[in-house]
Amino acid sequence: MIEESAYTVAWSSLLDGPVTSLAVDGRDVFVASGHDVVHLSEDGVVKWSHRLRTSVYQVKVAGDTVAALSGPDMWLLDRKDGQPRLDSRRVPGGFRCVSARPGGGWLAADRGDHLHLFAEHGRGIRRLRAGGVRSIAGWFDREHLLSHAVDGRLAVVLVEGEGQRRFIEDRVWAWVSPMQSNSVLLAAPDGRLYVGRPNPWGWDHLDHARVPGMLDPTSAAPVHDGWIAIDVSGELRKVPAEDDDTPLLESSVDWVESNGSDGLLVADRRGLIRWLNASDAETQRSDELRLRARQTREAMGWEQRAQVFERAKDLEDAGAYSQAIQLYRSLGRDEDVHRLLAIQESDR
Repeated sequence: MIEESAYTVAWSSLLDGPVTSLAVDGRDVFVASGHDVVHLSEDGVVKWSHRLRTSVYQVKVAGDTVAALSGPDMWLLDRKDGQPRLDSRRVPGGFRCVSARPGGGWLAADRGDHLHLFAEHGRGIRRLRAGGVRSIAGWFDREHLLSHAVDGRLAVVLVEGEGQRRFIEDRVWAWVSPMQSNSVLLAAPDGRLYVGRPNPWGWDHLDHARVPGMLDPTSAAPVHDGWIAIDVSGELRKVPAEDDDTPLLESSVDWVESNGSDGLLVADRRGLIRWLNASDAETQRSDELRLRARQTREAMGWEQRAQVFERAKDLEDAGAYSQAIQLYRSLGRDEDVHRLLAIQESDR
């Protein structure tokens, strides 16, 4: 039973095949189930299902495209109807994982030591030899990728050029979540959990997250005030733990995803999918936290904003587009962000 003060079940659906991956965009749901990629609407109705030759083990969505890893293939499907945009992209042994690139395109890691860069609809761009990865955690910007390397360290990979890699520290991590809103959940080899905000040179902050009794997280998703994670026993728990440290569900689950605010998607391997909505109290709390964050951003004085803007222009003039984009984005200057991204594309 779900705690009434936290989340309530909005809908559930039972799929035929075992679930191996979830993706959420807003309230749209995409599921890897056996050989099928299934798209469910915001009320749990199947909108389309596309069957691939072999079992699907990862699904991602970005814009109008759904990426699916299946056997040795990567398929890019039209979000509207699930039809393949092109023939599959293939490497011997298959891909380990795939990630949507900011500004458009995809990057997939093979099971060796190469990263493969693709345009938005699947045209191959280049192959980078950047060392083996366990997972792609996320992106700092269009050029800088955060990966969990095979030796357990966190690495930043420069996608442009030859794919140079550097480690942000020598610490080893047993497990790393996908990066959401520049935050990651991590498990150390001794079982301790941490929540951190990495940057290309280290950490903005890294804090121990107390969750008594949680064993080895296997899946996690961000919510408005922390994370929801699943451990090897299938228990769904809040991270960091609250005073009432009980699982959010009585039944065990295997996968969790979220829309980052008021909705959770959970699934078990048998095919049972459930969408959980935050209660009114949780939604109100989320709105209050977002309001505070917006007020903090707006509190940046005009003089400070002018200084940041001048620094961004100087970086742009010097050709340091990625750093300029970060500053323009902090000022909410979306037009300048898109303009510089277009310049970077044309310079290739």
